[in-house]
Amino acid sequence: MSNRAFDHASKLEQDERESSWQAHHQMMEAQAATPSATRCAVCHDPIPQERREAYPGCQTCVHCQAELDDALNRHHY
Repeated sequence: MSNRAFDHASKLEQDERESSWQAHHQMMEAQAATPSATRCAVCHDPIPQERREAYPGCQTCVHCQAELDDALNRHHY
C-alpha cells in the first residue's frame, strides 16, 4: 500500500473514531439529562438510589442492564 493510501486510510479511521466518540458523548449527555427511573423499564423492580446517583438517567436495574449489555455484545461479535 502506498503512503498516500495508508495516510488516507488512517485519516478515515481517525475520523470514524472521533465521530463514534462524539455520538457516544452526546448519548451520555442526553441520558444524564433524563431523570433516572425509580423502577426498571424491563423487570419493573425498584432501582436503588445509589445506582440512580451513580448513573444519572438510568432506566434499568443492574441485572437487566447486564443482560442487555451481554445481548448487545453477542450481537456485535
